[in-house]
Amino acid sequence: MNISKLIIFFNIILFSILSNSAVSLKGVSGASFFNLETRKIYGGTTGACPGGGDAATTCNTCTEPQTGSSVLKPCNQKNIHGALRIVLSFQSSTDLTKFPVILSVGNTDGSSLAEVDRLTVGPAKDVAASLSTTWSAICSLDTKLDSSCAFKTSDDHSVFTGKSFFIDVDESNNGIIDPNTERTPIAVILHAINPANTTYDNQPYCATGPANYGLCFYSLEIGDQKLVILGDPAPLYNATPPDSSPEFQAVAFFAFPWATGISATGISNGAVQPVIKQFESATNLSIQDEPYITGLENYVRYCVFAGQMNITQNIFGFTTTSLDANQMCKITSEVVGVLDGKKCFISTAAFGSDMASEVQIFRNFRDTFLLTNRYGIDFVKAYYQYGPIGARFISDSETLKIFARTALYPLVGFSWIALNYGIMPALLVMLLMMVMLFHIRKKISHFLKFNQTKQGRL
Repeated sequence: MNISKLIIFFNIILFSILSNSAVSLKGVSGASFFNLETRKIYGGTTGACPGGGDAATTCNTCTEPQTGSSVLKPCNQKNIHGALRIVLSFQSSTDLTKFPVILSVGNTDGSSLAEVDRLTVGPAKDVAASLSTTWSAICSLDTKLDSSCAFKTSDDHSVFTGKSFFIDVDESNNGIIDPNTERTPIAVILHAINPANTTYDNQPYCATGPANYGLCFYSLEIGDQKLVILGDPAPLYNATPPDSSPEFQAVAFFAFPWATGISATGISNGAVQPVIKQFESATNLSIQDEPYITGLENYVRYCVFAGQMNITQNIFGFTTTSLDANQMCKITSEVVGVLDGKKCFISTAAFGSDMASEVQIFRNFRDTFLLTNRYGIDFVKAYYQYGPIGARFISDSETLKIFARTALYPLVGFSWIALNYGIMPALLVMLLMMVMLFHIRKKISHFLKFNQTKQGRL
């Protein structure tokens, strides 16, 4: 075999080995979100990091207000910045110690590549390795942003796509170059919201129309140191994000104690941290997590603002106007009843089920009238303390249940009237009933006395 044939044979063998041992991406750090399955890196930013920013980690722009702002502004709990390092971890199933491994950034089609990192000696077989660069390498390619990922224009936001990282094995020294088999592309999606503008700050609650992406259909129920989120049907009027921004991933709830009214004034970034509830998917907008806002104090009236969070983790579009107090404001209490861990109620024991319509009337009366004032709260606390004793006393006796139901039905009626017509009509009906009962009792008493007198004469 002559030398030229031997070289060709050697190159064919080497090409075969490397073609079957492409670099395998294992993970990415330094991003707002990373999807290994689709090999996509997402970066979200809503402005400068508090205190500057650490090269090793994302920052939380939800922790303190933006300069000069006393209202909720778009924020990101995993905010990227120019100095943040993106680290791409990989390994190969073959020995690459003779081949440099290169990280480049450029157009997704592989054109206009610029090298940003290189391993002069690649990893051995099955050995982990990594390449890295900073977000400035991406942000500086966006005409709206500078190398620190800050806006240099007056635009409201920027959606930057069409760029990718590429991990290549440099085989040029051996005359073998095949990016189709040895190249590993990782797409980059960047979404930046300009903190100086207000376009993406807020939106009306339950907004309608094709231009809106408003939160709608959510309401709250009372829980023990929590609020229970009800969301049926789907929570968003329009699931399509605005202006081609990345798809929505979750709703961020901001619960704050109600003081003088439902107002966004003074409720700013840092005052309340968001509770994130993930959607099932980009098309299934039901909440996949437990529907609770936890860590709250009992017997405090809370109102809830909410913002949409897209896959870059940017939170924006807060429901701070046209908020429905009946839906988005509740007072927490010890018992949720039908929605959570239940204690025994006398009414539940009497009517046989916490799903009974009479029990639901009492529950609604509690939420509407008792938990809205100090005296009612005191009554509820006492009832939760001593009610289970009475419930246990009557639960095993059908006779006692009958007596309990008979005693409770007038209260059911009073509560129903109060809920449907107001507390004053209910009090008036109760007063009339008491007057009628008094007169009936008086007539019965006179009748009995008359009979006793008549019998005495006989």
